[in-house]
Amino acid sequence: MHFNCIDMPCSMVDVVQNYNWSCIDCKICEVCNKSNEQ
Repeated sequence: MHFNCIDMPCSMVDVVQNYNWSCIDCKICEVCNKSNEQ
């Protein structure tokens, strides 16, 4: 998880740690397992 990628406030970090969160730049497709960059 890259909270710093989007300057996420500390109050939100606690919330998103409860599930499999990834920043939009690091996220991959759940179907093809490729990132937006590919």
